[in-house]
Amino acid sequence: IGRDSEYDRGLLFFWKGRFYISIYAVRETSSAKRAVLNIGGIISRAIAVQGEKPKLIDYLPTHGLMEESIRYFHNHLSLNLHYFVADENILYLDDRTKAVLARYQHKGAKTYLLLIQYQTPKKAKAALRNFIRAYIPEAKRTGIAQVENGRWSAATVEHVFVIAVFDASTMAHAGTIIKAAMERLET
Repeated sequence: IGRDSEYDRGLLFFWKGRFYISIYAVRETSSAKRAVLNIGGIISRAIAVQGEKPKLIDYLPTHGLMEESIRYFHNHLSLNLHYFVADENILYLDDRTKAVLARYQHKGAKTYLLLIQYQTPKKAKAALRNFIRAYIPEAKRTGIAQVENGRWSAATVEHVFVIAVFDASTMAHAGTIIKAAMERLET
């Protein structure tokens, strides 16, 4: 249904053209599932244009990338749906920001990379400062720290982009993903 659709426990989401569609059945039953999928099909057929994948996706490093995990969005509620960061909008995401979240496989563990494009370098730097202050305050100078779950998180800014890593198994792995993302941005 549409592009990159996914269905899980009563929730169907997909995108097509310039639209992101999310349909949710509060309680999943076989008839509710059929209804959600039928509604999704009707909506998908009503949107004539397939649409192009966002350019931001091209900046994701490819080594270890789990392509089916790629999520493109604009606001913090969508981010929290796929990886919970905070109740508050600590990354200053809004309708003008472009963000992509993807999972990476590394030695049997999953690591997340978040790449956000802001309108200006000033906005990107402000978002990075706020994110570090709120999410990884122990990383003030380095941008990298071990968090409560024993995993590693890191964040940096590159021009209008904030790059963040979650759930890395080691500090070195978090740094490797950050570096790979920065290299992709430079090309």
